Amino acid sequence: MNFVKVNNKEELISFLYNLKLDLINNEEQWENVTLSDYLDAINAWLQDEESLPTEPGWELIAAILLSGKYYE
Repeated sequence: MNFVKVNNKEELISFLYNLKLDLINNEEQWENVTLSDYLDAINAWLQDEESLPTEPGWELIAAILLSGKYYE
């Protein structure tokens, strides 16, 4: 999974917009295209990820949202 730099609220908003466009334009590249599957993947990724900081920042929020695209 490729991570992106997200340093503030505005960059997270832009990231979310682009994530939605990516789903619309590249659905075949997504493992989880339904909201239910997407949220299940985020849940699984959070449970399996062992190196999460105790105080998450903007980049971690973006990483969590991006994990729903790929994680199985």
